[in-house]
Parts: sequence; C-alpha cells; structure tokens
Amino acid sequence: MKGLLMKDLCLSFQNSRTFILYLFISLFMAFSMDGSFIVGYTAMLMGMVAIGTVNYDEADNGFPFLFSLPTDRKTYIREKFLYCALLETAGALFGVVIWLVTSFLKGQTVDVAGELSFIISFVVSMYIAATAMIALQIRFGSDKSRLVLVLFYGVIFALALFLKKVEGAERFMHGIVSVLNQAPQLLIMLCISAVLIGIELLIYLFAVRTMEKKEF
Repeated sequence: MKGLLMKDLCLSFQNSRTFILYLFISLFMAFSMDGSFIVGYTAMLMGMVAIGTVNYDEADNGFPFLFSLPTDRKTYIREKFLYCALLETAGALFGVVIWLVTSFLKGQTVDVAGELSFIISFVVSMYIAATAMIALQIRFGSDKSRLVLVLFYGVIFALALFLKKVEGAERFMHGIVSVLNQAPQLLIMLCISAVLIGIELLIYLFAVRTMEKKEF
C-alpha cells in the first residue's frame, strides 16, 4: 500500500500550477466569505484531487499494468479510501491555516473550537461524497459516474420537493426534529456516527466488489 500511496502523491503533485491556482482561489474566498466555509472548500478541492488519481490509473489501459505489480484489487480500494482521507484532512488543516491568517489580517477573532463541529461534519460529508464518486467512477467510468451522481442528486431534490408539497409532511418533519432536540446529544452523535460508518462501509464493499469483477 505504501507504494500505491507514493504513486498517487507523485501523480497528484506533478502539476504544481494547479495547486498554486487552488491556493489563490482559497485565499480570495477566505477574504470575501465566511472563514469557516473555506475549511470545507479546501477539503473538497483535495477530495477532487484524490478522485482524479483514478483517471490517471485508468488512462492508457493502466489497470492491467498496475495489477501486474505485487498488489491486489482490495488493497487498491483501501489505498484510494485512505488516500482520500489523508488529502481531505490535509485540505481541512490547510483551510484552517488560511482562515487564521486571513482573520488575523482582517483584525477578526477566530473561534475554531466553536466551529469545530461544523468543520468535522463538513469534512466527513465531503469524504463520503468523494469515496462514493471513486466507487462510481470505478463502476461506470469517469463520464457515466458524473451522470449517475447528477441523477442521484436530482432524485434527492425531487423527493424534497415532493415531501414539501405533501400535506402534513412538513409537520411530520418538524415532529422528528422536536424529538431529536429532546434526545441526549451523545445518543444522537452515536446514532449519526453509526449511520455514517454504515454508509461508508457499504460504499467500500460496493467498490471492492466492482473492482474484483472488472476484467482488463
């Protein structure tokens, strides 16, 4: 797995101009928008970089060569998920640094601890979305995976509109929120963590099964 991580690092950072562009975009957004948002934004950018390594591996019929090396398909998926986590974390930390620097230059106080729950939830959401995109890309290819993702978000949006128009649906949702507000916060956090871990496990199993069935 160490060799795969080194390969992806070299692939990701071979175009330094892209990262310089990301840096300037992040700095501009940090000055013009809420500082805590930039943390999620930089994490999202690094997640996109991690997703792009699948394209590099697939280009020019690269998978047959890759799997002729001493590695297997399950290790490949584990490495992609780990690499995505590392880049997402690095992006979030980089965003925090930009937030602190720009806030200092603007003469503003920074409450990182107060925004920590938002930052963690945003980064975890971006990680799940990135790994789902990796799994879809392995299953359908880069072009079809984008279409599948757009269709998925379209279904979610249509479902939200449907629930909004259904009589009593809004009242039902308010009731659920009221019950959650009365429940212990620790219990809610444990339940949410269990759901997110379950979703990520399903994504991982789907990616592994898809990769093991692919023929090169």
